[in-house]
Amino acid sequence: METNYWTKVLSQRLSRRRTLAMSGAGALGAAFLAACGGGDDDGDDTGSEGSGLAYKPVDTTRSAQKGGIMVGAFSNEPLNYDPLSSSSQFTFNHAHHAYQRFFSLKSGTVDDAASGEPEGDAVSSWEYSPDGLTLTMKLRPNTRFDQRPPTNSRVMNTEDVKWSWDRFVALQPGSRFFMNSLNPDAPVQSITYPDANTVVVKQAFKSGAMLKMFGTIYYFAILPVEADGRFDVRNEMRGSGAWMLTRYEPSVGWEYRRNPNWYRAAERPFLDGIDYALLPDLTSAGPQTLAQFSAKRLWSLGVVPPTGVQPADLVLPMKKDAPELLMLPVSPLRGQTSINYIGMSKLPDSKWEKDVRLRQALSMVLDRDGYIDAFYNVSGFEKEGLPVETGWNTHVPASWPTIWLDPKENKLGENSKFLQYQPDEAAKLLRAANAFGAEDTITYAATGQFGTPKQIEVMVQMMNQGGHFKITQNPDDYTTVITPKYTFGKGQYPDLGTHPLGGWVDWEIPMFNTFTPGGRNDYVGHDTPAIKDIMLRYRNELDEEKRIAIAKEWQTAMAKEMLLVPFPGQATAFGLSYPWFGNVGYHDVAGGGVAPQETYIHYWYDKSKDSRPA
Repeated sequence: METNYWTKVLSQRLSRRRTLAMSGAGALGAAFLAACGGGDDDGDDTGSEGSGLAYKPVDTTRSAQKGGIMVGAFSNEPLNYDPLSSSSQFTFNHAHHAYQRFFSLKSGTVDDAASGEPEGDAVSSWEYSPDGLTLTMKLRPNTRFDQRPPTNSRVMNTEDVKWSWDRFVALQPGSRFFMNSLNPDAPVQSITYPDANTVVVKQAFKSGAMLKMFGTIYYFAILPVEADGRFDVRNEMRGSGAWMLTRYEPSVGWEYRRNPNWYRAAERPFLDGIDYALLPDLTSAGPQTLAQFSAKRLWSLGVVPPTGVQPADLVLPMKKDAPELLMLPVSPLRGQTSINYIGMSKLPDSKWEKDVRLRQALSMVLDRDGYIDAFYNVSGFEKEGLPVETGWNTHVPASWPTIWLDPKENKLGENSKFLQYQPDEAAKLLRAANAFGAEDTITYAATGQFGTPKQIEVMVQMMNQGGHFKITQNPDDYTTVITPKYTFGKGQYPDLGTHPLGGWVDWEIPMFNTFTPGGRNDYVGHDTPAIKDIMLRYRNELDEEKRIAIAKEWQTAMAKEMLLVPFPGQATAFGLSYPWFGNVGYHDVAGGGVAPQETYIHYWYDKSKDSRPA
């Protein structure tokens, strides 16, 4: 059934140049069946534009009142809720709600993109020494932890910071991006605590991304010292952030409620809480998810969390059948979002490691326009009069507009060809390397939030088309195989694999996190001296215009070296939401930011637009 479906889809959409021949519930559960709350409205902000199908999000804060329980969903359950020991995105999804960082990242709106500038979160003030190597931070006065035992609304102090930092350095792979003793490319030499409210960070070198690094919970979060045995840190959270995890029912879902101790509690969040259902088919908009959305239990589809829902043959009929639905376009050319890469074995005897021509050819057999049309339904949306933006990824995602160079427009000069569909040139490279028809497998996550089976199926058939390669597919488990052996495997796996980039706020972060040995992820396995030199110049440069130029130089060099092959590209995605979802889509989180504490706090329940039975 699946193969036949994708055969049909791709035969219709794959390319304007050619068509490939394709082969191949408990008490908490009851709470998800209805959501209620309060609010009113003093105007009609439709936000419709263009063909009337798309909705341009607008600011309805002037109408917002507190109350209501938003209902969303996650596709996976985390193994634990401790962000200081876990490196799993599924853990971070939940830790984002409850735990503070030193800094938050300045959010934006649909009209003013998020800048990602650092703003005080658990920290109220900070300053650098004249040489830029010592950062002194003051904790926000009267920041209080969760009111429930054992924290009992206790004020945060540097003992909490020290306990959290020590645990982070000992257990979390992200510490390698901070600690110079673990990684010479990491900036932090030491952290000291002169008093109960002061944190002093000594740096080995200047880093323009330092404050932003402390603004993403993918790295460091502040937990209370009571996490050391006084509550079950793996299954509970006692934080000082905007939300409290008040119930978790395995195989069913989660219940979060507003934290009255959060330092902004008087003004935000508007919502009383968020309930999340566990829907394993969420990211593929499968039958279970569609049933929950169609029954008006979920407030949105593809918006919370922001997974994106593209298929024209899904979104457009739903919008036409239920005109009240808001159809939200999401540009692929902003947001500093994540992409995936195809990685190659970096073992010494790996054919991919020995000859750059194989890596280049693997990229050149990918029909990027065909892929984008297939997975983002460009043709389907354009037929309905909806404008759709597209972008080909380089090693920088198309969503990084300040530094991204468009290979379709030859912006990388001669190296643009390595990111273009050139099967004949790829064949020449392979034959010159005596590797035409090279065989291998590609291992990837089969299901879940990071599952990419459809995308891999299509790309593998592109690789094998014309006999360039003979690649077979090896779907496997994300948690037990992909994360330890591929995501954190430093290239020491035997075949091809897939790697997520993550969303970040400054390119210095993924540059040293992902593309250099010793980084938290390290997808390249070894230094490439010329590229490493560019990276060091980028990190040490403080002038923003010069940094942009250096990032573009790095991007051009990476296109030729092709240490990883980026997934082909992106296009405008469309999510759907119900009209009672106030401020939906208006606020824009910075790359690497924490949406539950930076954008979800602005959401509200507009009861006047809720036609469901009570």
